[in-house]
Amino acid sequence: MKPRANGAHIALALLALNALWASFAPTTLNAAIAFFTFVGLALTMLRTAPAYVVAMSPLLFYWTTELISGIAIEGGAFMVETDVIGTPTGAFARIALVYAALFIAGHFVWRRSPLKAGFAKTSGGFPGELFIVCGAFALIAVFFLFGAANGFPLLEGVDRYTYRRGAGSDALISFLDNRTIYFSLVGMVAASGRYRRAGFALFALGIIISLLYGEKFTTIVEGFLFFFIPVLIQRLAEGHALPVRQLAYAGAAAVVITVLAILVNYGAFYSFDGSLTMLAERGALQGQLWFLADRDYGHLFAYNADSIAAALRSIYVLSEQSQVIAGTSHGMYFVMEPYTDPEKLFWTMDAGGGFIFAHFPYWLMVSGYAGMALMGLLTVLTLSFVTKRVVLAYRHTDAISLIIWLKLLVWIYAGFVLGNLWFFFGLKSLFLMLAAYLWDLLAAHLRKKGNREQPRPSPTPRSRPARIVIRRA
Repeated sequence: MKPRANGAHIALALLALNALWASFAPTTLNAAIAFFTFVGLALTMLRTAPAYVVAMSPLLFYWTTELISGIAIEGGAFMVETDVIGTPTGAFARIALVYAALFIAGHFVWRRSPLKAGFAKTSGGFPGELFIVCGAFALIAVFFLFGAANGFPLLEGVDRYTYRRGAGSDALISFLDNRTIYFSLVGMVAASGRYRRAGFALFALGIIISLLYGEKFTTIVEGFLFFFIPVLIQRLAEGHALPVRQLAYAGAAAVVITVLAILVNYGAFYSFDGSLTMLAERGALQGQLWFLADRDYGHLFAYNADSIAAALRSIYVLSEQSQVIAGTSHGMYFVMEPYTDPEKLFWTMDAGGGFIFAHFPYWLMVSGYAGMALMGLLTVLTLSFVTKRVVLAYRHTDAISLIIWLKLLVWIYAGFVLGNLWFFFGLKSLFLMLAAYLWDLLAAHLRKKGNREQPRPSPTPRSRPARIVIRRA
């Protein structure tokens, strides 16, 4: 199913006109038009290509939050981390046009929907389901007991990165960094397994444990999205329409719960006004890297040979696939360096933190709009392909395939956030993609072999119609 030409193309044309207007006489209105038009494009494609939009919803969430931040920035918000006051520049009108074009292009990979062949019948559960349920409950219990013994960042008012460094638990860090896999697995249980209620309970417990460990708005909403993707994909596969009203209610509830938890983490019990100020400042930070990169490096063509070479070298040199080693040579810290106090940047790097959504700002700075558009196309097509393989794993309720593809998906989304090329095309990612694809081929062969060995039902004999004999008198 292709996106409806009139709706998608009209939205794209409006974004192009808005970007042209913003290039000559930028106002805050351009950022608002960009946001609402981009949302309109997504809603249009939700009607015509629902599986694609649902599966790619985390990327849409990244981009829409950045565009919302752009409205605040171009409206004069103060970006505390870079000590810059926003002004209307048209930056977010331009990036909205790029995002819309890339999102439409990403649908090319889905020209044959993975839902056409239907989903596996799983009324009796699927292989490994009980292991997933028991393992998930065990993980929640272990990390709840760990937090009870050592304190939770949310309740202690401690920064989550500071807590991680002092916790001394690699298992906890690994769980929090890979919660996407957890939520997707329990989502598959809730969507098509025998223990569906357990799947929903594990989802709620996962959100609670994430909030207790100080996770913020972006990562909490990711948990909601990755849980509901298999649930909604299953619904689409069964021929049902998406429950838009219920989804809107669930989304509103998720926002309210997450914002309240963030305010508590920012010290609302001690200074509610102060926590609101911190929340407002945080909202302006989602798009600050793009605003600054577009303002100072927004050229059609550019070429930073040293940084691009470092980024390409990190693809095949495993020892350089680390943000600490990469430093300011490429990626997020490269983008941060011109705008961050050196001492602050040093301690930010030491803590493993940084400013998010660095992928497009980085490639704009080192290769201009032309190079950024090319790299954006390659990375969005890669994400679209991997996301489609995830949906196929849902379809076959193949937990092993799902885990491998989801791990690759975790790395790719990290690439969009952190801006390092190895997350997309590094040797580890390519090896994981090859392993997942080979497993899928083996699993398909075993399914085909199993179908051949199943006894075929004996055909029911056809009843012959009665002969009518007409006798002559």
